[in-house]
Amino acid sequence: MLDNNVISKVKKFALDNFAKDDIYGFIHVERVLNLYIQLGTTFFHFKLRNS
Repeated sequence: MLDNNVISKVKKFALDNFAKDDIYGFIHVERVLNLYIQLGTTFFHFKLRNS
């Protein structure tokens, strides 16, 4: 999984530099990150079942 230190630095940068409602703010970044994690997990389980 991702290093929490990296996530903390990205969150601090986003909160310090972008408006709360900005599409590039951390809330958007976190939503995209969670989506990619979910897609990767689903793909991994699919590959396990079909191998």
